[in-house]
Amino acid sequence: MPAPRVPVPPALLNRWFTTTQATHHGVTSRQLWSANYRAVMPGVWEARSSAGSLPGTGTRDGLMARLPTVMFVRPDAVASHVTAAILLDFRLPFRPRVDQIIHLSVSSSANPLRVRGFAGHLFRAGPGEVWTGGGVSVTSPARTLVDLAAMKTARRRNVFTDDELVAVVDGIINEHQTGFHKGTLAQRSKPALADPVHRISLQIEGAHHDQRGQRVRDIERQRATEAAGWIEIRVVAADLVTGSNDPPGAPPRLVRLVREARARVLS
Repeated sequence: MPAPRVPVPPALLNRWFTTTQATHHGVTSRQLWSANYRAVMPGVWEARSSAGSLPGTGTRDGLMARLPTVMFVRPDAVASHVTAAILLDFRLPFRPRVDQIIHLSVSSSANPLRVRGFAGHLFRAGPGEVWTGGGVSVTSPARTLVDLAAMKTARRRNVFTDDELVAVVDGIINEHQTGFHKGTLAQRSKPALADPVHRISLQIEGAHHDQRGQRVRDIERQRATEAAGWIEIRVVAADLVTGSNDPPGAPPRLVRLVREARARVLS
């Protein structure tokens, strides 16, 4: 007659947990390897009874039920790409939210995470490109946007179209007055892609900027920006990635544009 299953402690439900936390709540090593639990990655576990009740990884709540434990075990990991965009409340299209993949980046000198359900990336973080809070580290809005622009499918096609990237930036800096996102607050009160110290602003251009009325508004905006003493850099999606003729490891062209603008300010 098989031994009865030992119930999962309530404190371990609806979240991921470490081996140490399981032991603290009375779960033995043998019980962890029973049908009650699932090994997510080395040192991280999930109660199988929680699998259907946990919010998906395409939601902020779902990520916050998982990532603090993952980052406790892998403190060098940083939420990036689509995962960072979800944590930062970017207005992403529906498609990338449903792949159930958690994107984590580690230093270029470390080993990327290679575990089912995760996408491991290598990166070199610049000043201010990693934010930390609530037990989770995440790439900054500007760095996240650059990473989204560089994402490729298995067939080496861009994951996000130019218009989708423009829509993401629009959601960061603008509050919509009409349509599906009516009343949704902007993610920041001022552009995420701006340098207030040197008074440089970045304007992402998409296909909708080719419309006649939009071109007029763009010209008026640029004149107002320059009249206020700011430099406006107009950026297309191709500027967010490394150019095809650039050497390996070169930064996106956007970085060069900003550096040149700063040099003009300081000259």
